[in-house]
Amino acid sequence: MTVIGTSMMEKVADIVKRCPDLDLLGINSYGDIYTLPAALKKYGWTKPFLISEWGPDGYWEVRKTPWVDSLNIGNFVRYQAVMVEPGSIQNAKVTAHDPDNDPMKYQWEIRPEAKYAAYAGQGEKVPEPVPEL
Repeated sequence: MTVIGTSMMEKVADIVKRCPDLDLLGINSYGDIYTLPAALKKYGWTKPFLISEWGPDGYWEVRKTPWVDSLNIGNFVRYQAVMVEPGSIQNAKVTAHDPDNDPMKYQWEIRPEAKYAAYAGQGEKVPEPVPEL
């Protein structure tokens, strides 16, 4: 078995050609999990495969607003281009529940969009919060 990520599906054709004795293919997938059967067929994989890593949509897979962040503020909804006046006061709401009724703590921070630095986020630096927000 070997494992690839869906961002490198073209490697499947190379694996089919160069590794004919490979019996199983592992695939790390997120929001594009439903495209796997067609992609595997396209590149010639006919043997068994398994999902070796899966999770919610990655930030690289979701639609972006013009300013690239999908935060809900005030009456704006997901994926709307939220634009507010500089210096204005805005309301935000979070609904959360701990099933064990443990006390929860939270901290609001506004950070610039992360820059994709390497495959699978390896070496990616977390941006510092924007001061005074």
